[in-house]
Amino acid sequence: MFLRVRNPRGTSVLPLNIVLHGNSMFGSGSVGSKLATLLPSAIVTESSIGNATLTGLGGSYSLNGNFSTDVHANFVASGRINRVYVWEGIDEINDHSGTAASCYASHQTYVNTAKANGWQVFVCTIVATTEFPELQSIRDGCDTLLRADAAGGTGVGDFYADVRMQDASDLTYFDAGGIHLTSAGGDVCAGILAAIP
Repeated sequence: MFLRVRNPRGTSVLPLNIVLHGNSMFGSGSVGSKLATLLPSAIVTESSIGNATLTGLGGSYSLNGNFSTDVHANFVASGRINRVYVWEGIDEINDHSGTAASCYASHQTYVNTAKANGWQVFVCTIVATTEFPELQSIRDGCDTLLRADAAGGTGVGDFYADVRMQDASDLTYFDAGGIHLTSAGGDVCAGILAAIP
């Protein structure tokens, strides 16, 4: 219900090397550490804007297709399935000319570069927020496009399909700012990613 997968790993026994590439959403709910607990055989790296190891997501809040310099050169692991989960937040829509199509196109560029470097790439849907009400319809449109074909990637981590990610005023899963996740919200998202084969 919460994920869609194209070309899953199947019966491969290789362990995973997972990079969570995105904005502050992954960090706000400690998604990386929670996912590492759920998948103890995996290497899990959480990288977001402001991480000194990376150049950031294209030097702005958007992906800008900047996979190779930000992820591959730093985190590729031999003898493992290299997988990246990429997650934009509502802020990033401002960097996509304010359209669902341009948000989706940025994901496509990222996916194509990741695949060319031998990575599995899963795009994650953008969750609710109480801020930027004028951007909600664009968010919905981008999420719909991502669900249709994962922007050409391996699959979708469909966070927004989970009802707990649809109401940012719910302080169980979102902080008081209505944008970032609480620990319980991080549990939800880590569980969704851990269930992806």
